[in-house]
Amino acid sequence: MSTQRCIAAAAPTTPPEIVPTVTTVDERPPASPGRLVALLSCLSVWLERYRQRRHLSSLSPHMLKDIGLSRADVEFEYRKHPWQD
Repeated sequence: MSTQRCIAAAAPTTPPEIVPTVTTVDERPPASPGRLVALLSCLSVWLERYRQRRHLSSLSPHMLKDIGLSRADVEFEYRKHPWQD
């Protein structure tokens, strides 16, 4: 058989039927656990930053001098939002 005949024999004679699909709320895949884990991890980091900054602000001037920080440095750090590095 020639190449053209093979192609013609393999080609469908009628176009395939196109069926529209509709996704309902019940058919959506559940939220991936990876996203939830990432969100919880992020919240954990923010909470830890908040705790560390609060603890830093409670240190005495003598302790701050020992670690080489001024009260202004501590205030600057303490005023940051938890999501800021």
